[in-house]
Amino acid sequence: IFWAFSPTRDELYPSITRGVDIDSLVRIGIGEGAVGLVAERATNIIIPAEPGGPRFSRHEPRFPVAIAVPLYGQDRMTGVLGLYRKDPRKHFGRADLDMVNFLAEQGSTAIENVLLHEEAQRLSITDGLTGIWNRRYFQMQFRQVLATATRFDRRFSVLMLDLDHFK
Repeated sequence: IFWAFSPTRDELYPSITRGVDIDSLVRIGIGEGAVGLVAERATNIIIPAEPGGPRFSRHEPRFPVAIAVPLYGQDRMTGVLGLYRKDPRKHFGRADLDMVNFLAEQGSTAIENVLLHEEAQRLSITDGLTGIWNRRYFQMQFRQVLATATRFDRRFSVLMLDLDHFK
């Protein structure tokens, strides 16, 4: 499960899952359970841990074995990667931790690239100051809406306003 930070960075929410129903998961507070502790302390956690060590939150998946590591992007933690095992006899070891950390580094780069691409796309079709759709977005939508209107023989109109001193 990839646990991403909420916009306020006070919670983690399940963003990507495999083998676990995402709808069965809820947000986890920073410092809460294994995943929240990783987000708070920027450290790796393996469960089962030593006596008195970290424990699962009631909101984390109910598996007996887990490993959680922080993911970074642009020198900032972007989330937590949590891997879970159903078989209580198959504990994660040092070699597993090293492999997960290596994969987390690679995954962090890929996630960062996707986020940067999404941000570039958003900025290319909105005004940077107001967040309102710009001319490029209008041109993209115009073609699509006109094609739909033509296809279904519907009326089509365009209203354009020029607001002086809007910003």
